[in-house]
Amino acid sequence: MGLLVEQYKEEGGKILGKLEQRHENERVAVVDALDQKRAEMVSIYSDARELVMDTVKDLKENSAAQFERGWRKRQDAIRDEISESRKVSEL
Repeated sequence: MGLLVEQYKEEGGKILGKLEQRHENERVAVVDALDQKRAEMVSIYSDARELVMDTVKDLKENSAAQFERGWRKRQDAIRDEISESRKVSEL
């Protein structure tokens, strides 16, 4: 009877050892996968941040350029109107 109990203990210990090893391997695999995903996300967020910053910069530049073009057109129109008024008043 003692031999049977000893054999069960040994087999149980082997089974537990295998389960512990499998668990450790799975844990390492999960941690590695999470680290890889985190690195991917950091890279993606970094690229997205650069894209957003470039877009904001472009919008600021284009917005100012459009405003300046409109302002220059209005100034030209005002100058033309003043010039026409002077011609009419000179007559």
